[in-house]
Amino acid sequence: MLHGLNERSWGKYLPWAARLAESTARAVVLMPIAFHMNRAPAEWSLSRGMRAVSEQRKKDSPWVAESSFANAAISTRFQHIPQRFFWSGIQTYTDILQVVHAIRSHEDPDIEKDARIDFFGYSIGAFLSEILCMANEDDLFSASKLAIFCGGPTLDRMYPVSRYILDSEALVSLYSFFVEHLENRFRHDPRLAHYFGEGHPAGLCFKAMLASRKLKDFREGRFRDLADRTIGIVLRKDEVIQPCEVINTLRGDDRSIPIQVHTLDFGYPYSHITPFPIRQCLEQEVDAGFERVFELAAHFFSS
Repeated sequence: MLHGLNERSWGKYLPWAARLAESTARAVVLMPIAFHMNRAPAEWSLSRGMRAVSEQRKKDSPWVAESSFANAAISTRFQHIPQRFFWSGIQTYTDILQVVHAIRSHEDPDIEKDARIDFFGYSIGAFLSEILCMANEDDLFSASKLAIFCGGPTLDRMYPVSRYILDSEALVSLYSFFVEHLENRFRHDPRLAHYFGEGHPAGLCFKAMLASRKLKDFREGRFRDLADRTIGIVLRKDEVIQPCEVINTLRGDDRSIPIQVHTLDFGYPYSHITPFPIRQCLEQEVDAGFERVFELAAHFFSS
């Protein structure tokens, strides 16, 4: 299970993992992305210090939108060195390969060495899961299934400007670097160029997921190969990952890729960040929405 961008706690995800483990009778590994969860300095989560960083960002860029203490650390880091988005991803990518190789070598006694490795990817975790399955390094994921929840589109079709994810200045910097000027950046960053070159399938697949208009044939060809092992679950009112953009990416412009994308809507107020809000007055409705999502995912993994 791979989480979203700018997460600091597994609290939201533990019920998700428990539900999948119970309904599939399989182990669920919660994988922290580099510089997230327990892999980030504690001070990035301290409201007093990060509020000062956010206020400084507002002074430096009066037009910045959605700056807050919650996103100040990651927004500052991405704005000034957007390459960190890739380095965090490639670090996590190689960490996952290492974990799977350890399972195959039976170094983890709790998981069968021949177990099928599936992915449940949420938000940016879906983006990374897609790249892992598309690249399929060492044929580790030839049989893997991928369930995408509130994720799936190319980077240029995501809208993660939120007090809980990124502020607008960080997003502009990411888009400028990776979507508009990546090829030019290679001339000044040989290390980055190396990882996007031959012999690094992760770099090619990452590049194919940056912009909807680039490497389209390659990207759609890989999704066509993954079609019978992939599903998308999206929420109609999600403003960060809009359902139409998920469908455009997973099923292609002409909708010829037979990936099932389930669009759900709930009768309670929800958002991308909080699809299952904890409110006593909504408990039954939220539980029903939760069950709809994870029944779909569990059935997919078990079939």
